[in-house]
Amino acid sequence: MKKNILPLALAFVFVSMTGFAFAQQNFHGKLEGATIVSYSKYTGLPNFVRFRPGTVETQSDFPSWLQKSLALGASVSFRPYSTEQDGIGFTHVRYKEYVGDFPVENTMIIAHIKDDKVVSFNGDYYQDINPALSVSLSEQNALQFALNGVHAAKYKWENKDEENAMKTMTHDPSFTYFPKGELVAVHQDGSDYSASSIHLTWKFNVYAEEPLSRNDIFVDAQTGAIVHKRNLIENVDVPGSANTVYSGTQPITCDNFNTNQYRLRETGRGNGIETYNLNNSTNYTNTDFTNNSSTWNLSPPDQAATDAHWGAEMTYDYYMNVHNRNSIDDAGFALLSYVHYSNNYVNAFWDGQVMTYGDGNVSQGYTIMTGLDVCGHEISHGLTTFTANLNGGEADALNEGNSDIFGTTIEFYARPSNADWLIGADITTNGQGLRNMSDPKQLQQPDTYLGQYWDQFGEPHNNNGPFIYWYYLLCQGGSGTNDNNDNYNVTGITMQEAQFIEYRGLSVYFTPSTAYADARTYTIQAAQDLYGACSPEVISTTNAWYAVGVGAQFSASVAASFSADVTNSCTLPATVNFTNTSSNASNATWNFGDNTTSTQTNPTHTYTQNGTYSVSLSVNSACGTDSILQTNYITVNAPTTPVAAADTVSA
Repeated sequence: MKKNILPLALAFVFVSMTGFAFAQQNFHGKLEGATIVSYSKYTGLPNFVRFRPGTVETQSDFPSWLQKSLALGASVSFRPYSTEQDGIGFTHVRYKEYVGDFPVENTMIIAHIKDDKVVSFNGDYYQDINPALSVSLSEQNALQFALNGVHAAKYKWENKDEENAMKTMTHDPSFTYFPKGELVAVHQDGSDYSASSIHLTWKFNVYAEEPLSRNDIFVDAQTGAIVHKRNLIENVDVPGSANTVYSGTQPITCDNFNTNQYRLRETGRGNGIETYNLNNSTNYTNTDFTNNSSTWNLSPPDQAATDAHWGAEMTYDYYMNVHNRNSIDDAGFALLSYVHYSNNYVNAFWDGQVMTYGDGNVSQGYTIMTGLDVCGHEISHGLTTFTANLNGGEADALNEGNSDIFGTTIEFYARPSNADWLIGADITTNGQGLRNMSDPKQLQQPDTYLGQYWDQFGEPHNNNGPFIYWYYLLCQGGSGTNDNNDNYNVTGITMQEAQFIEYRGLSVYFTPSTAYADARTYTIQAAQDLYGACSPEVISTTNAWYAVGVGAQFSASVAASFSADVTNSCTLPATVNFTNTSSNASNATWNFGDNTTSTQTNPTHTYTQNGTYSVSLSVNSACGTDSILQTNYITVNAPTTPVAAADTVSA
């Protein structure tokens, strides 16, 4: 029998990351009633915490509990910004960390709530933040520092035709690409995770047209130095494209906007799906593809437009029909696709607002980029933006991995008879694709974390190899020896189940700085949420991570334990609340020592007679069984009510 007693000060855990020791040695929070599951690779602070049954916090008290228990300093607070409910009874509330009135970038705490009680939380945050909160630079001057770091020949806001088109598309007459500054605190690139590495900055979204780039740029509000830059354009990282007949004849939805005039727009899915023609320019002016009937037989290369349109429709349908999600933001986000970008442009990208496809270059082995899995891949970057917002370090590789995973899953959903485990097989003239989820090494990607082909500089399309192979093994199963010389054997659980584990991991638990070890923890937790502790799904999820070099093989046993809020009572009846603190248990049988039993997880029992009672608990699950007996655990000793003697009253 084992109880999870949390030490008063967190122990130092060594990793080869500057700043980890700083964070660990200076953390003095007392997380009473909670168990720390894991620590952040980057800050060394707890990033996944479970409350023990009976000691959970209410949702309304949770932000103040965080501030106090994690010893974050008086100026730090947490403010909720989104709430989502899932299909199994949980509510998930996301919080942003603030210092004073300024949000702290790349922070996210997710509280997981059931019956108004926070049962666990995870996420990214900083400790002892105390930047200089004064502002020396005006917004205008800070913007000039940001633009000096871009050196673009032309910016999006200089393209008035495109801005006007976007005003129409977004139904926002005030729309502009011109950067507006926001004051935020941010961690400086390349520095340790001490308090001095957090700066108050002006944040600008700078979209350049020539050469193409889009970044959030963070300018120190006192010095003008650029302390952080975040790339917002996600692409498939290939000199590649796809032809226009990948999926044969497919049903699509379009609109009839004039007599015998049709265009690739629809309003039935979310806030709309629309596909436009860039005419080999970089000017987003919303030129429609048109047709004289609802049967589209466009000639190449324009036939690619129907691939893009259908691909967006199938991506929307997948998330709605399988995960009950209304587009990538769960609020009907309009999916806009732009085809024929530039000349011989061998890429496709998501820029935070729209999808763009180049025509590719056949001489390089690629045609137009509108393959179904490419559509699903790029649009799924938008899903990541609206959920975990993965960015930086290993999170970038997981971001690309999520898009590969969902791009492939969408392909199996929409055209199962013509689906494969290759990313972009349709868009490569040799049919080999860009990445092979079933065998990453075939295209010189790693299949083991930090193993052969791992890129030490962190190229995300390369380093997502172990993640996409994990998903393949989870779906299909497999055995072998990885680059750590570990022998593995994974039983596949089918894509039907694996997709739910991956989606829940991303949408419920992943946060901006999630690393590989965290991804393992969070997907195992997702599998437990969905299928129960020690289920075949949990076992396979764990063993698939072991196969790719992240964490140990599955090994679990049941350990019975419990506590009570009252063990001595001087009143009758005596009501006692029992808390089941067992691990890896699904079923419970209680014996309260007074010839009564219960199968509730956390029962309340009332003793009606004085006495000393031994209490036992037996638990079991797919992991096994265990029991515990606490002898003479409950004592009820209510005094006998005195009987008053009759008084004689003299006259």
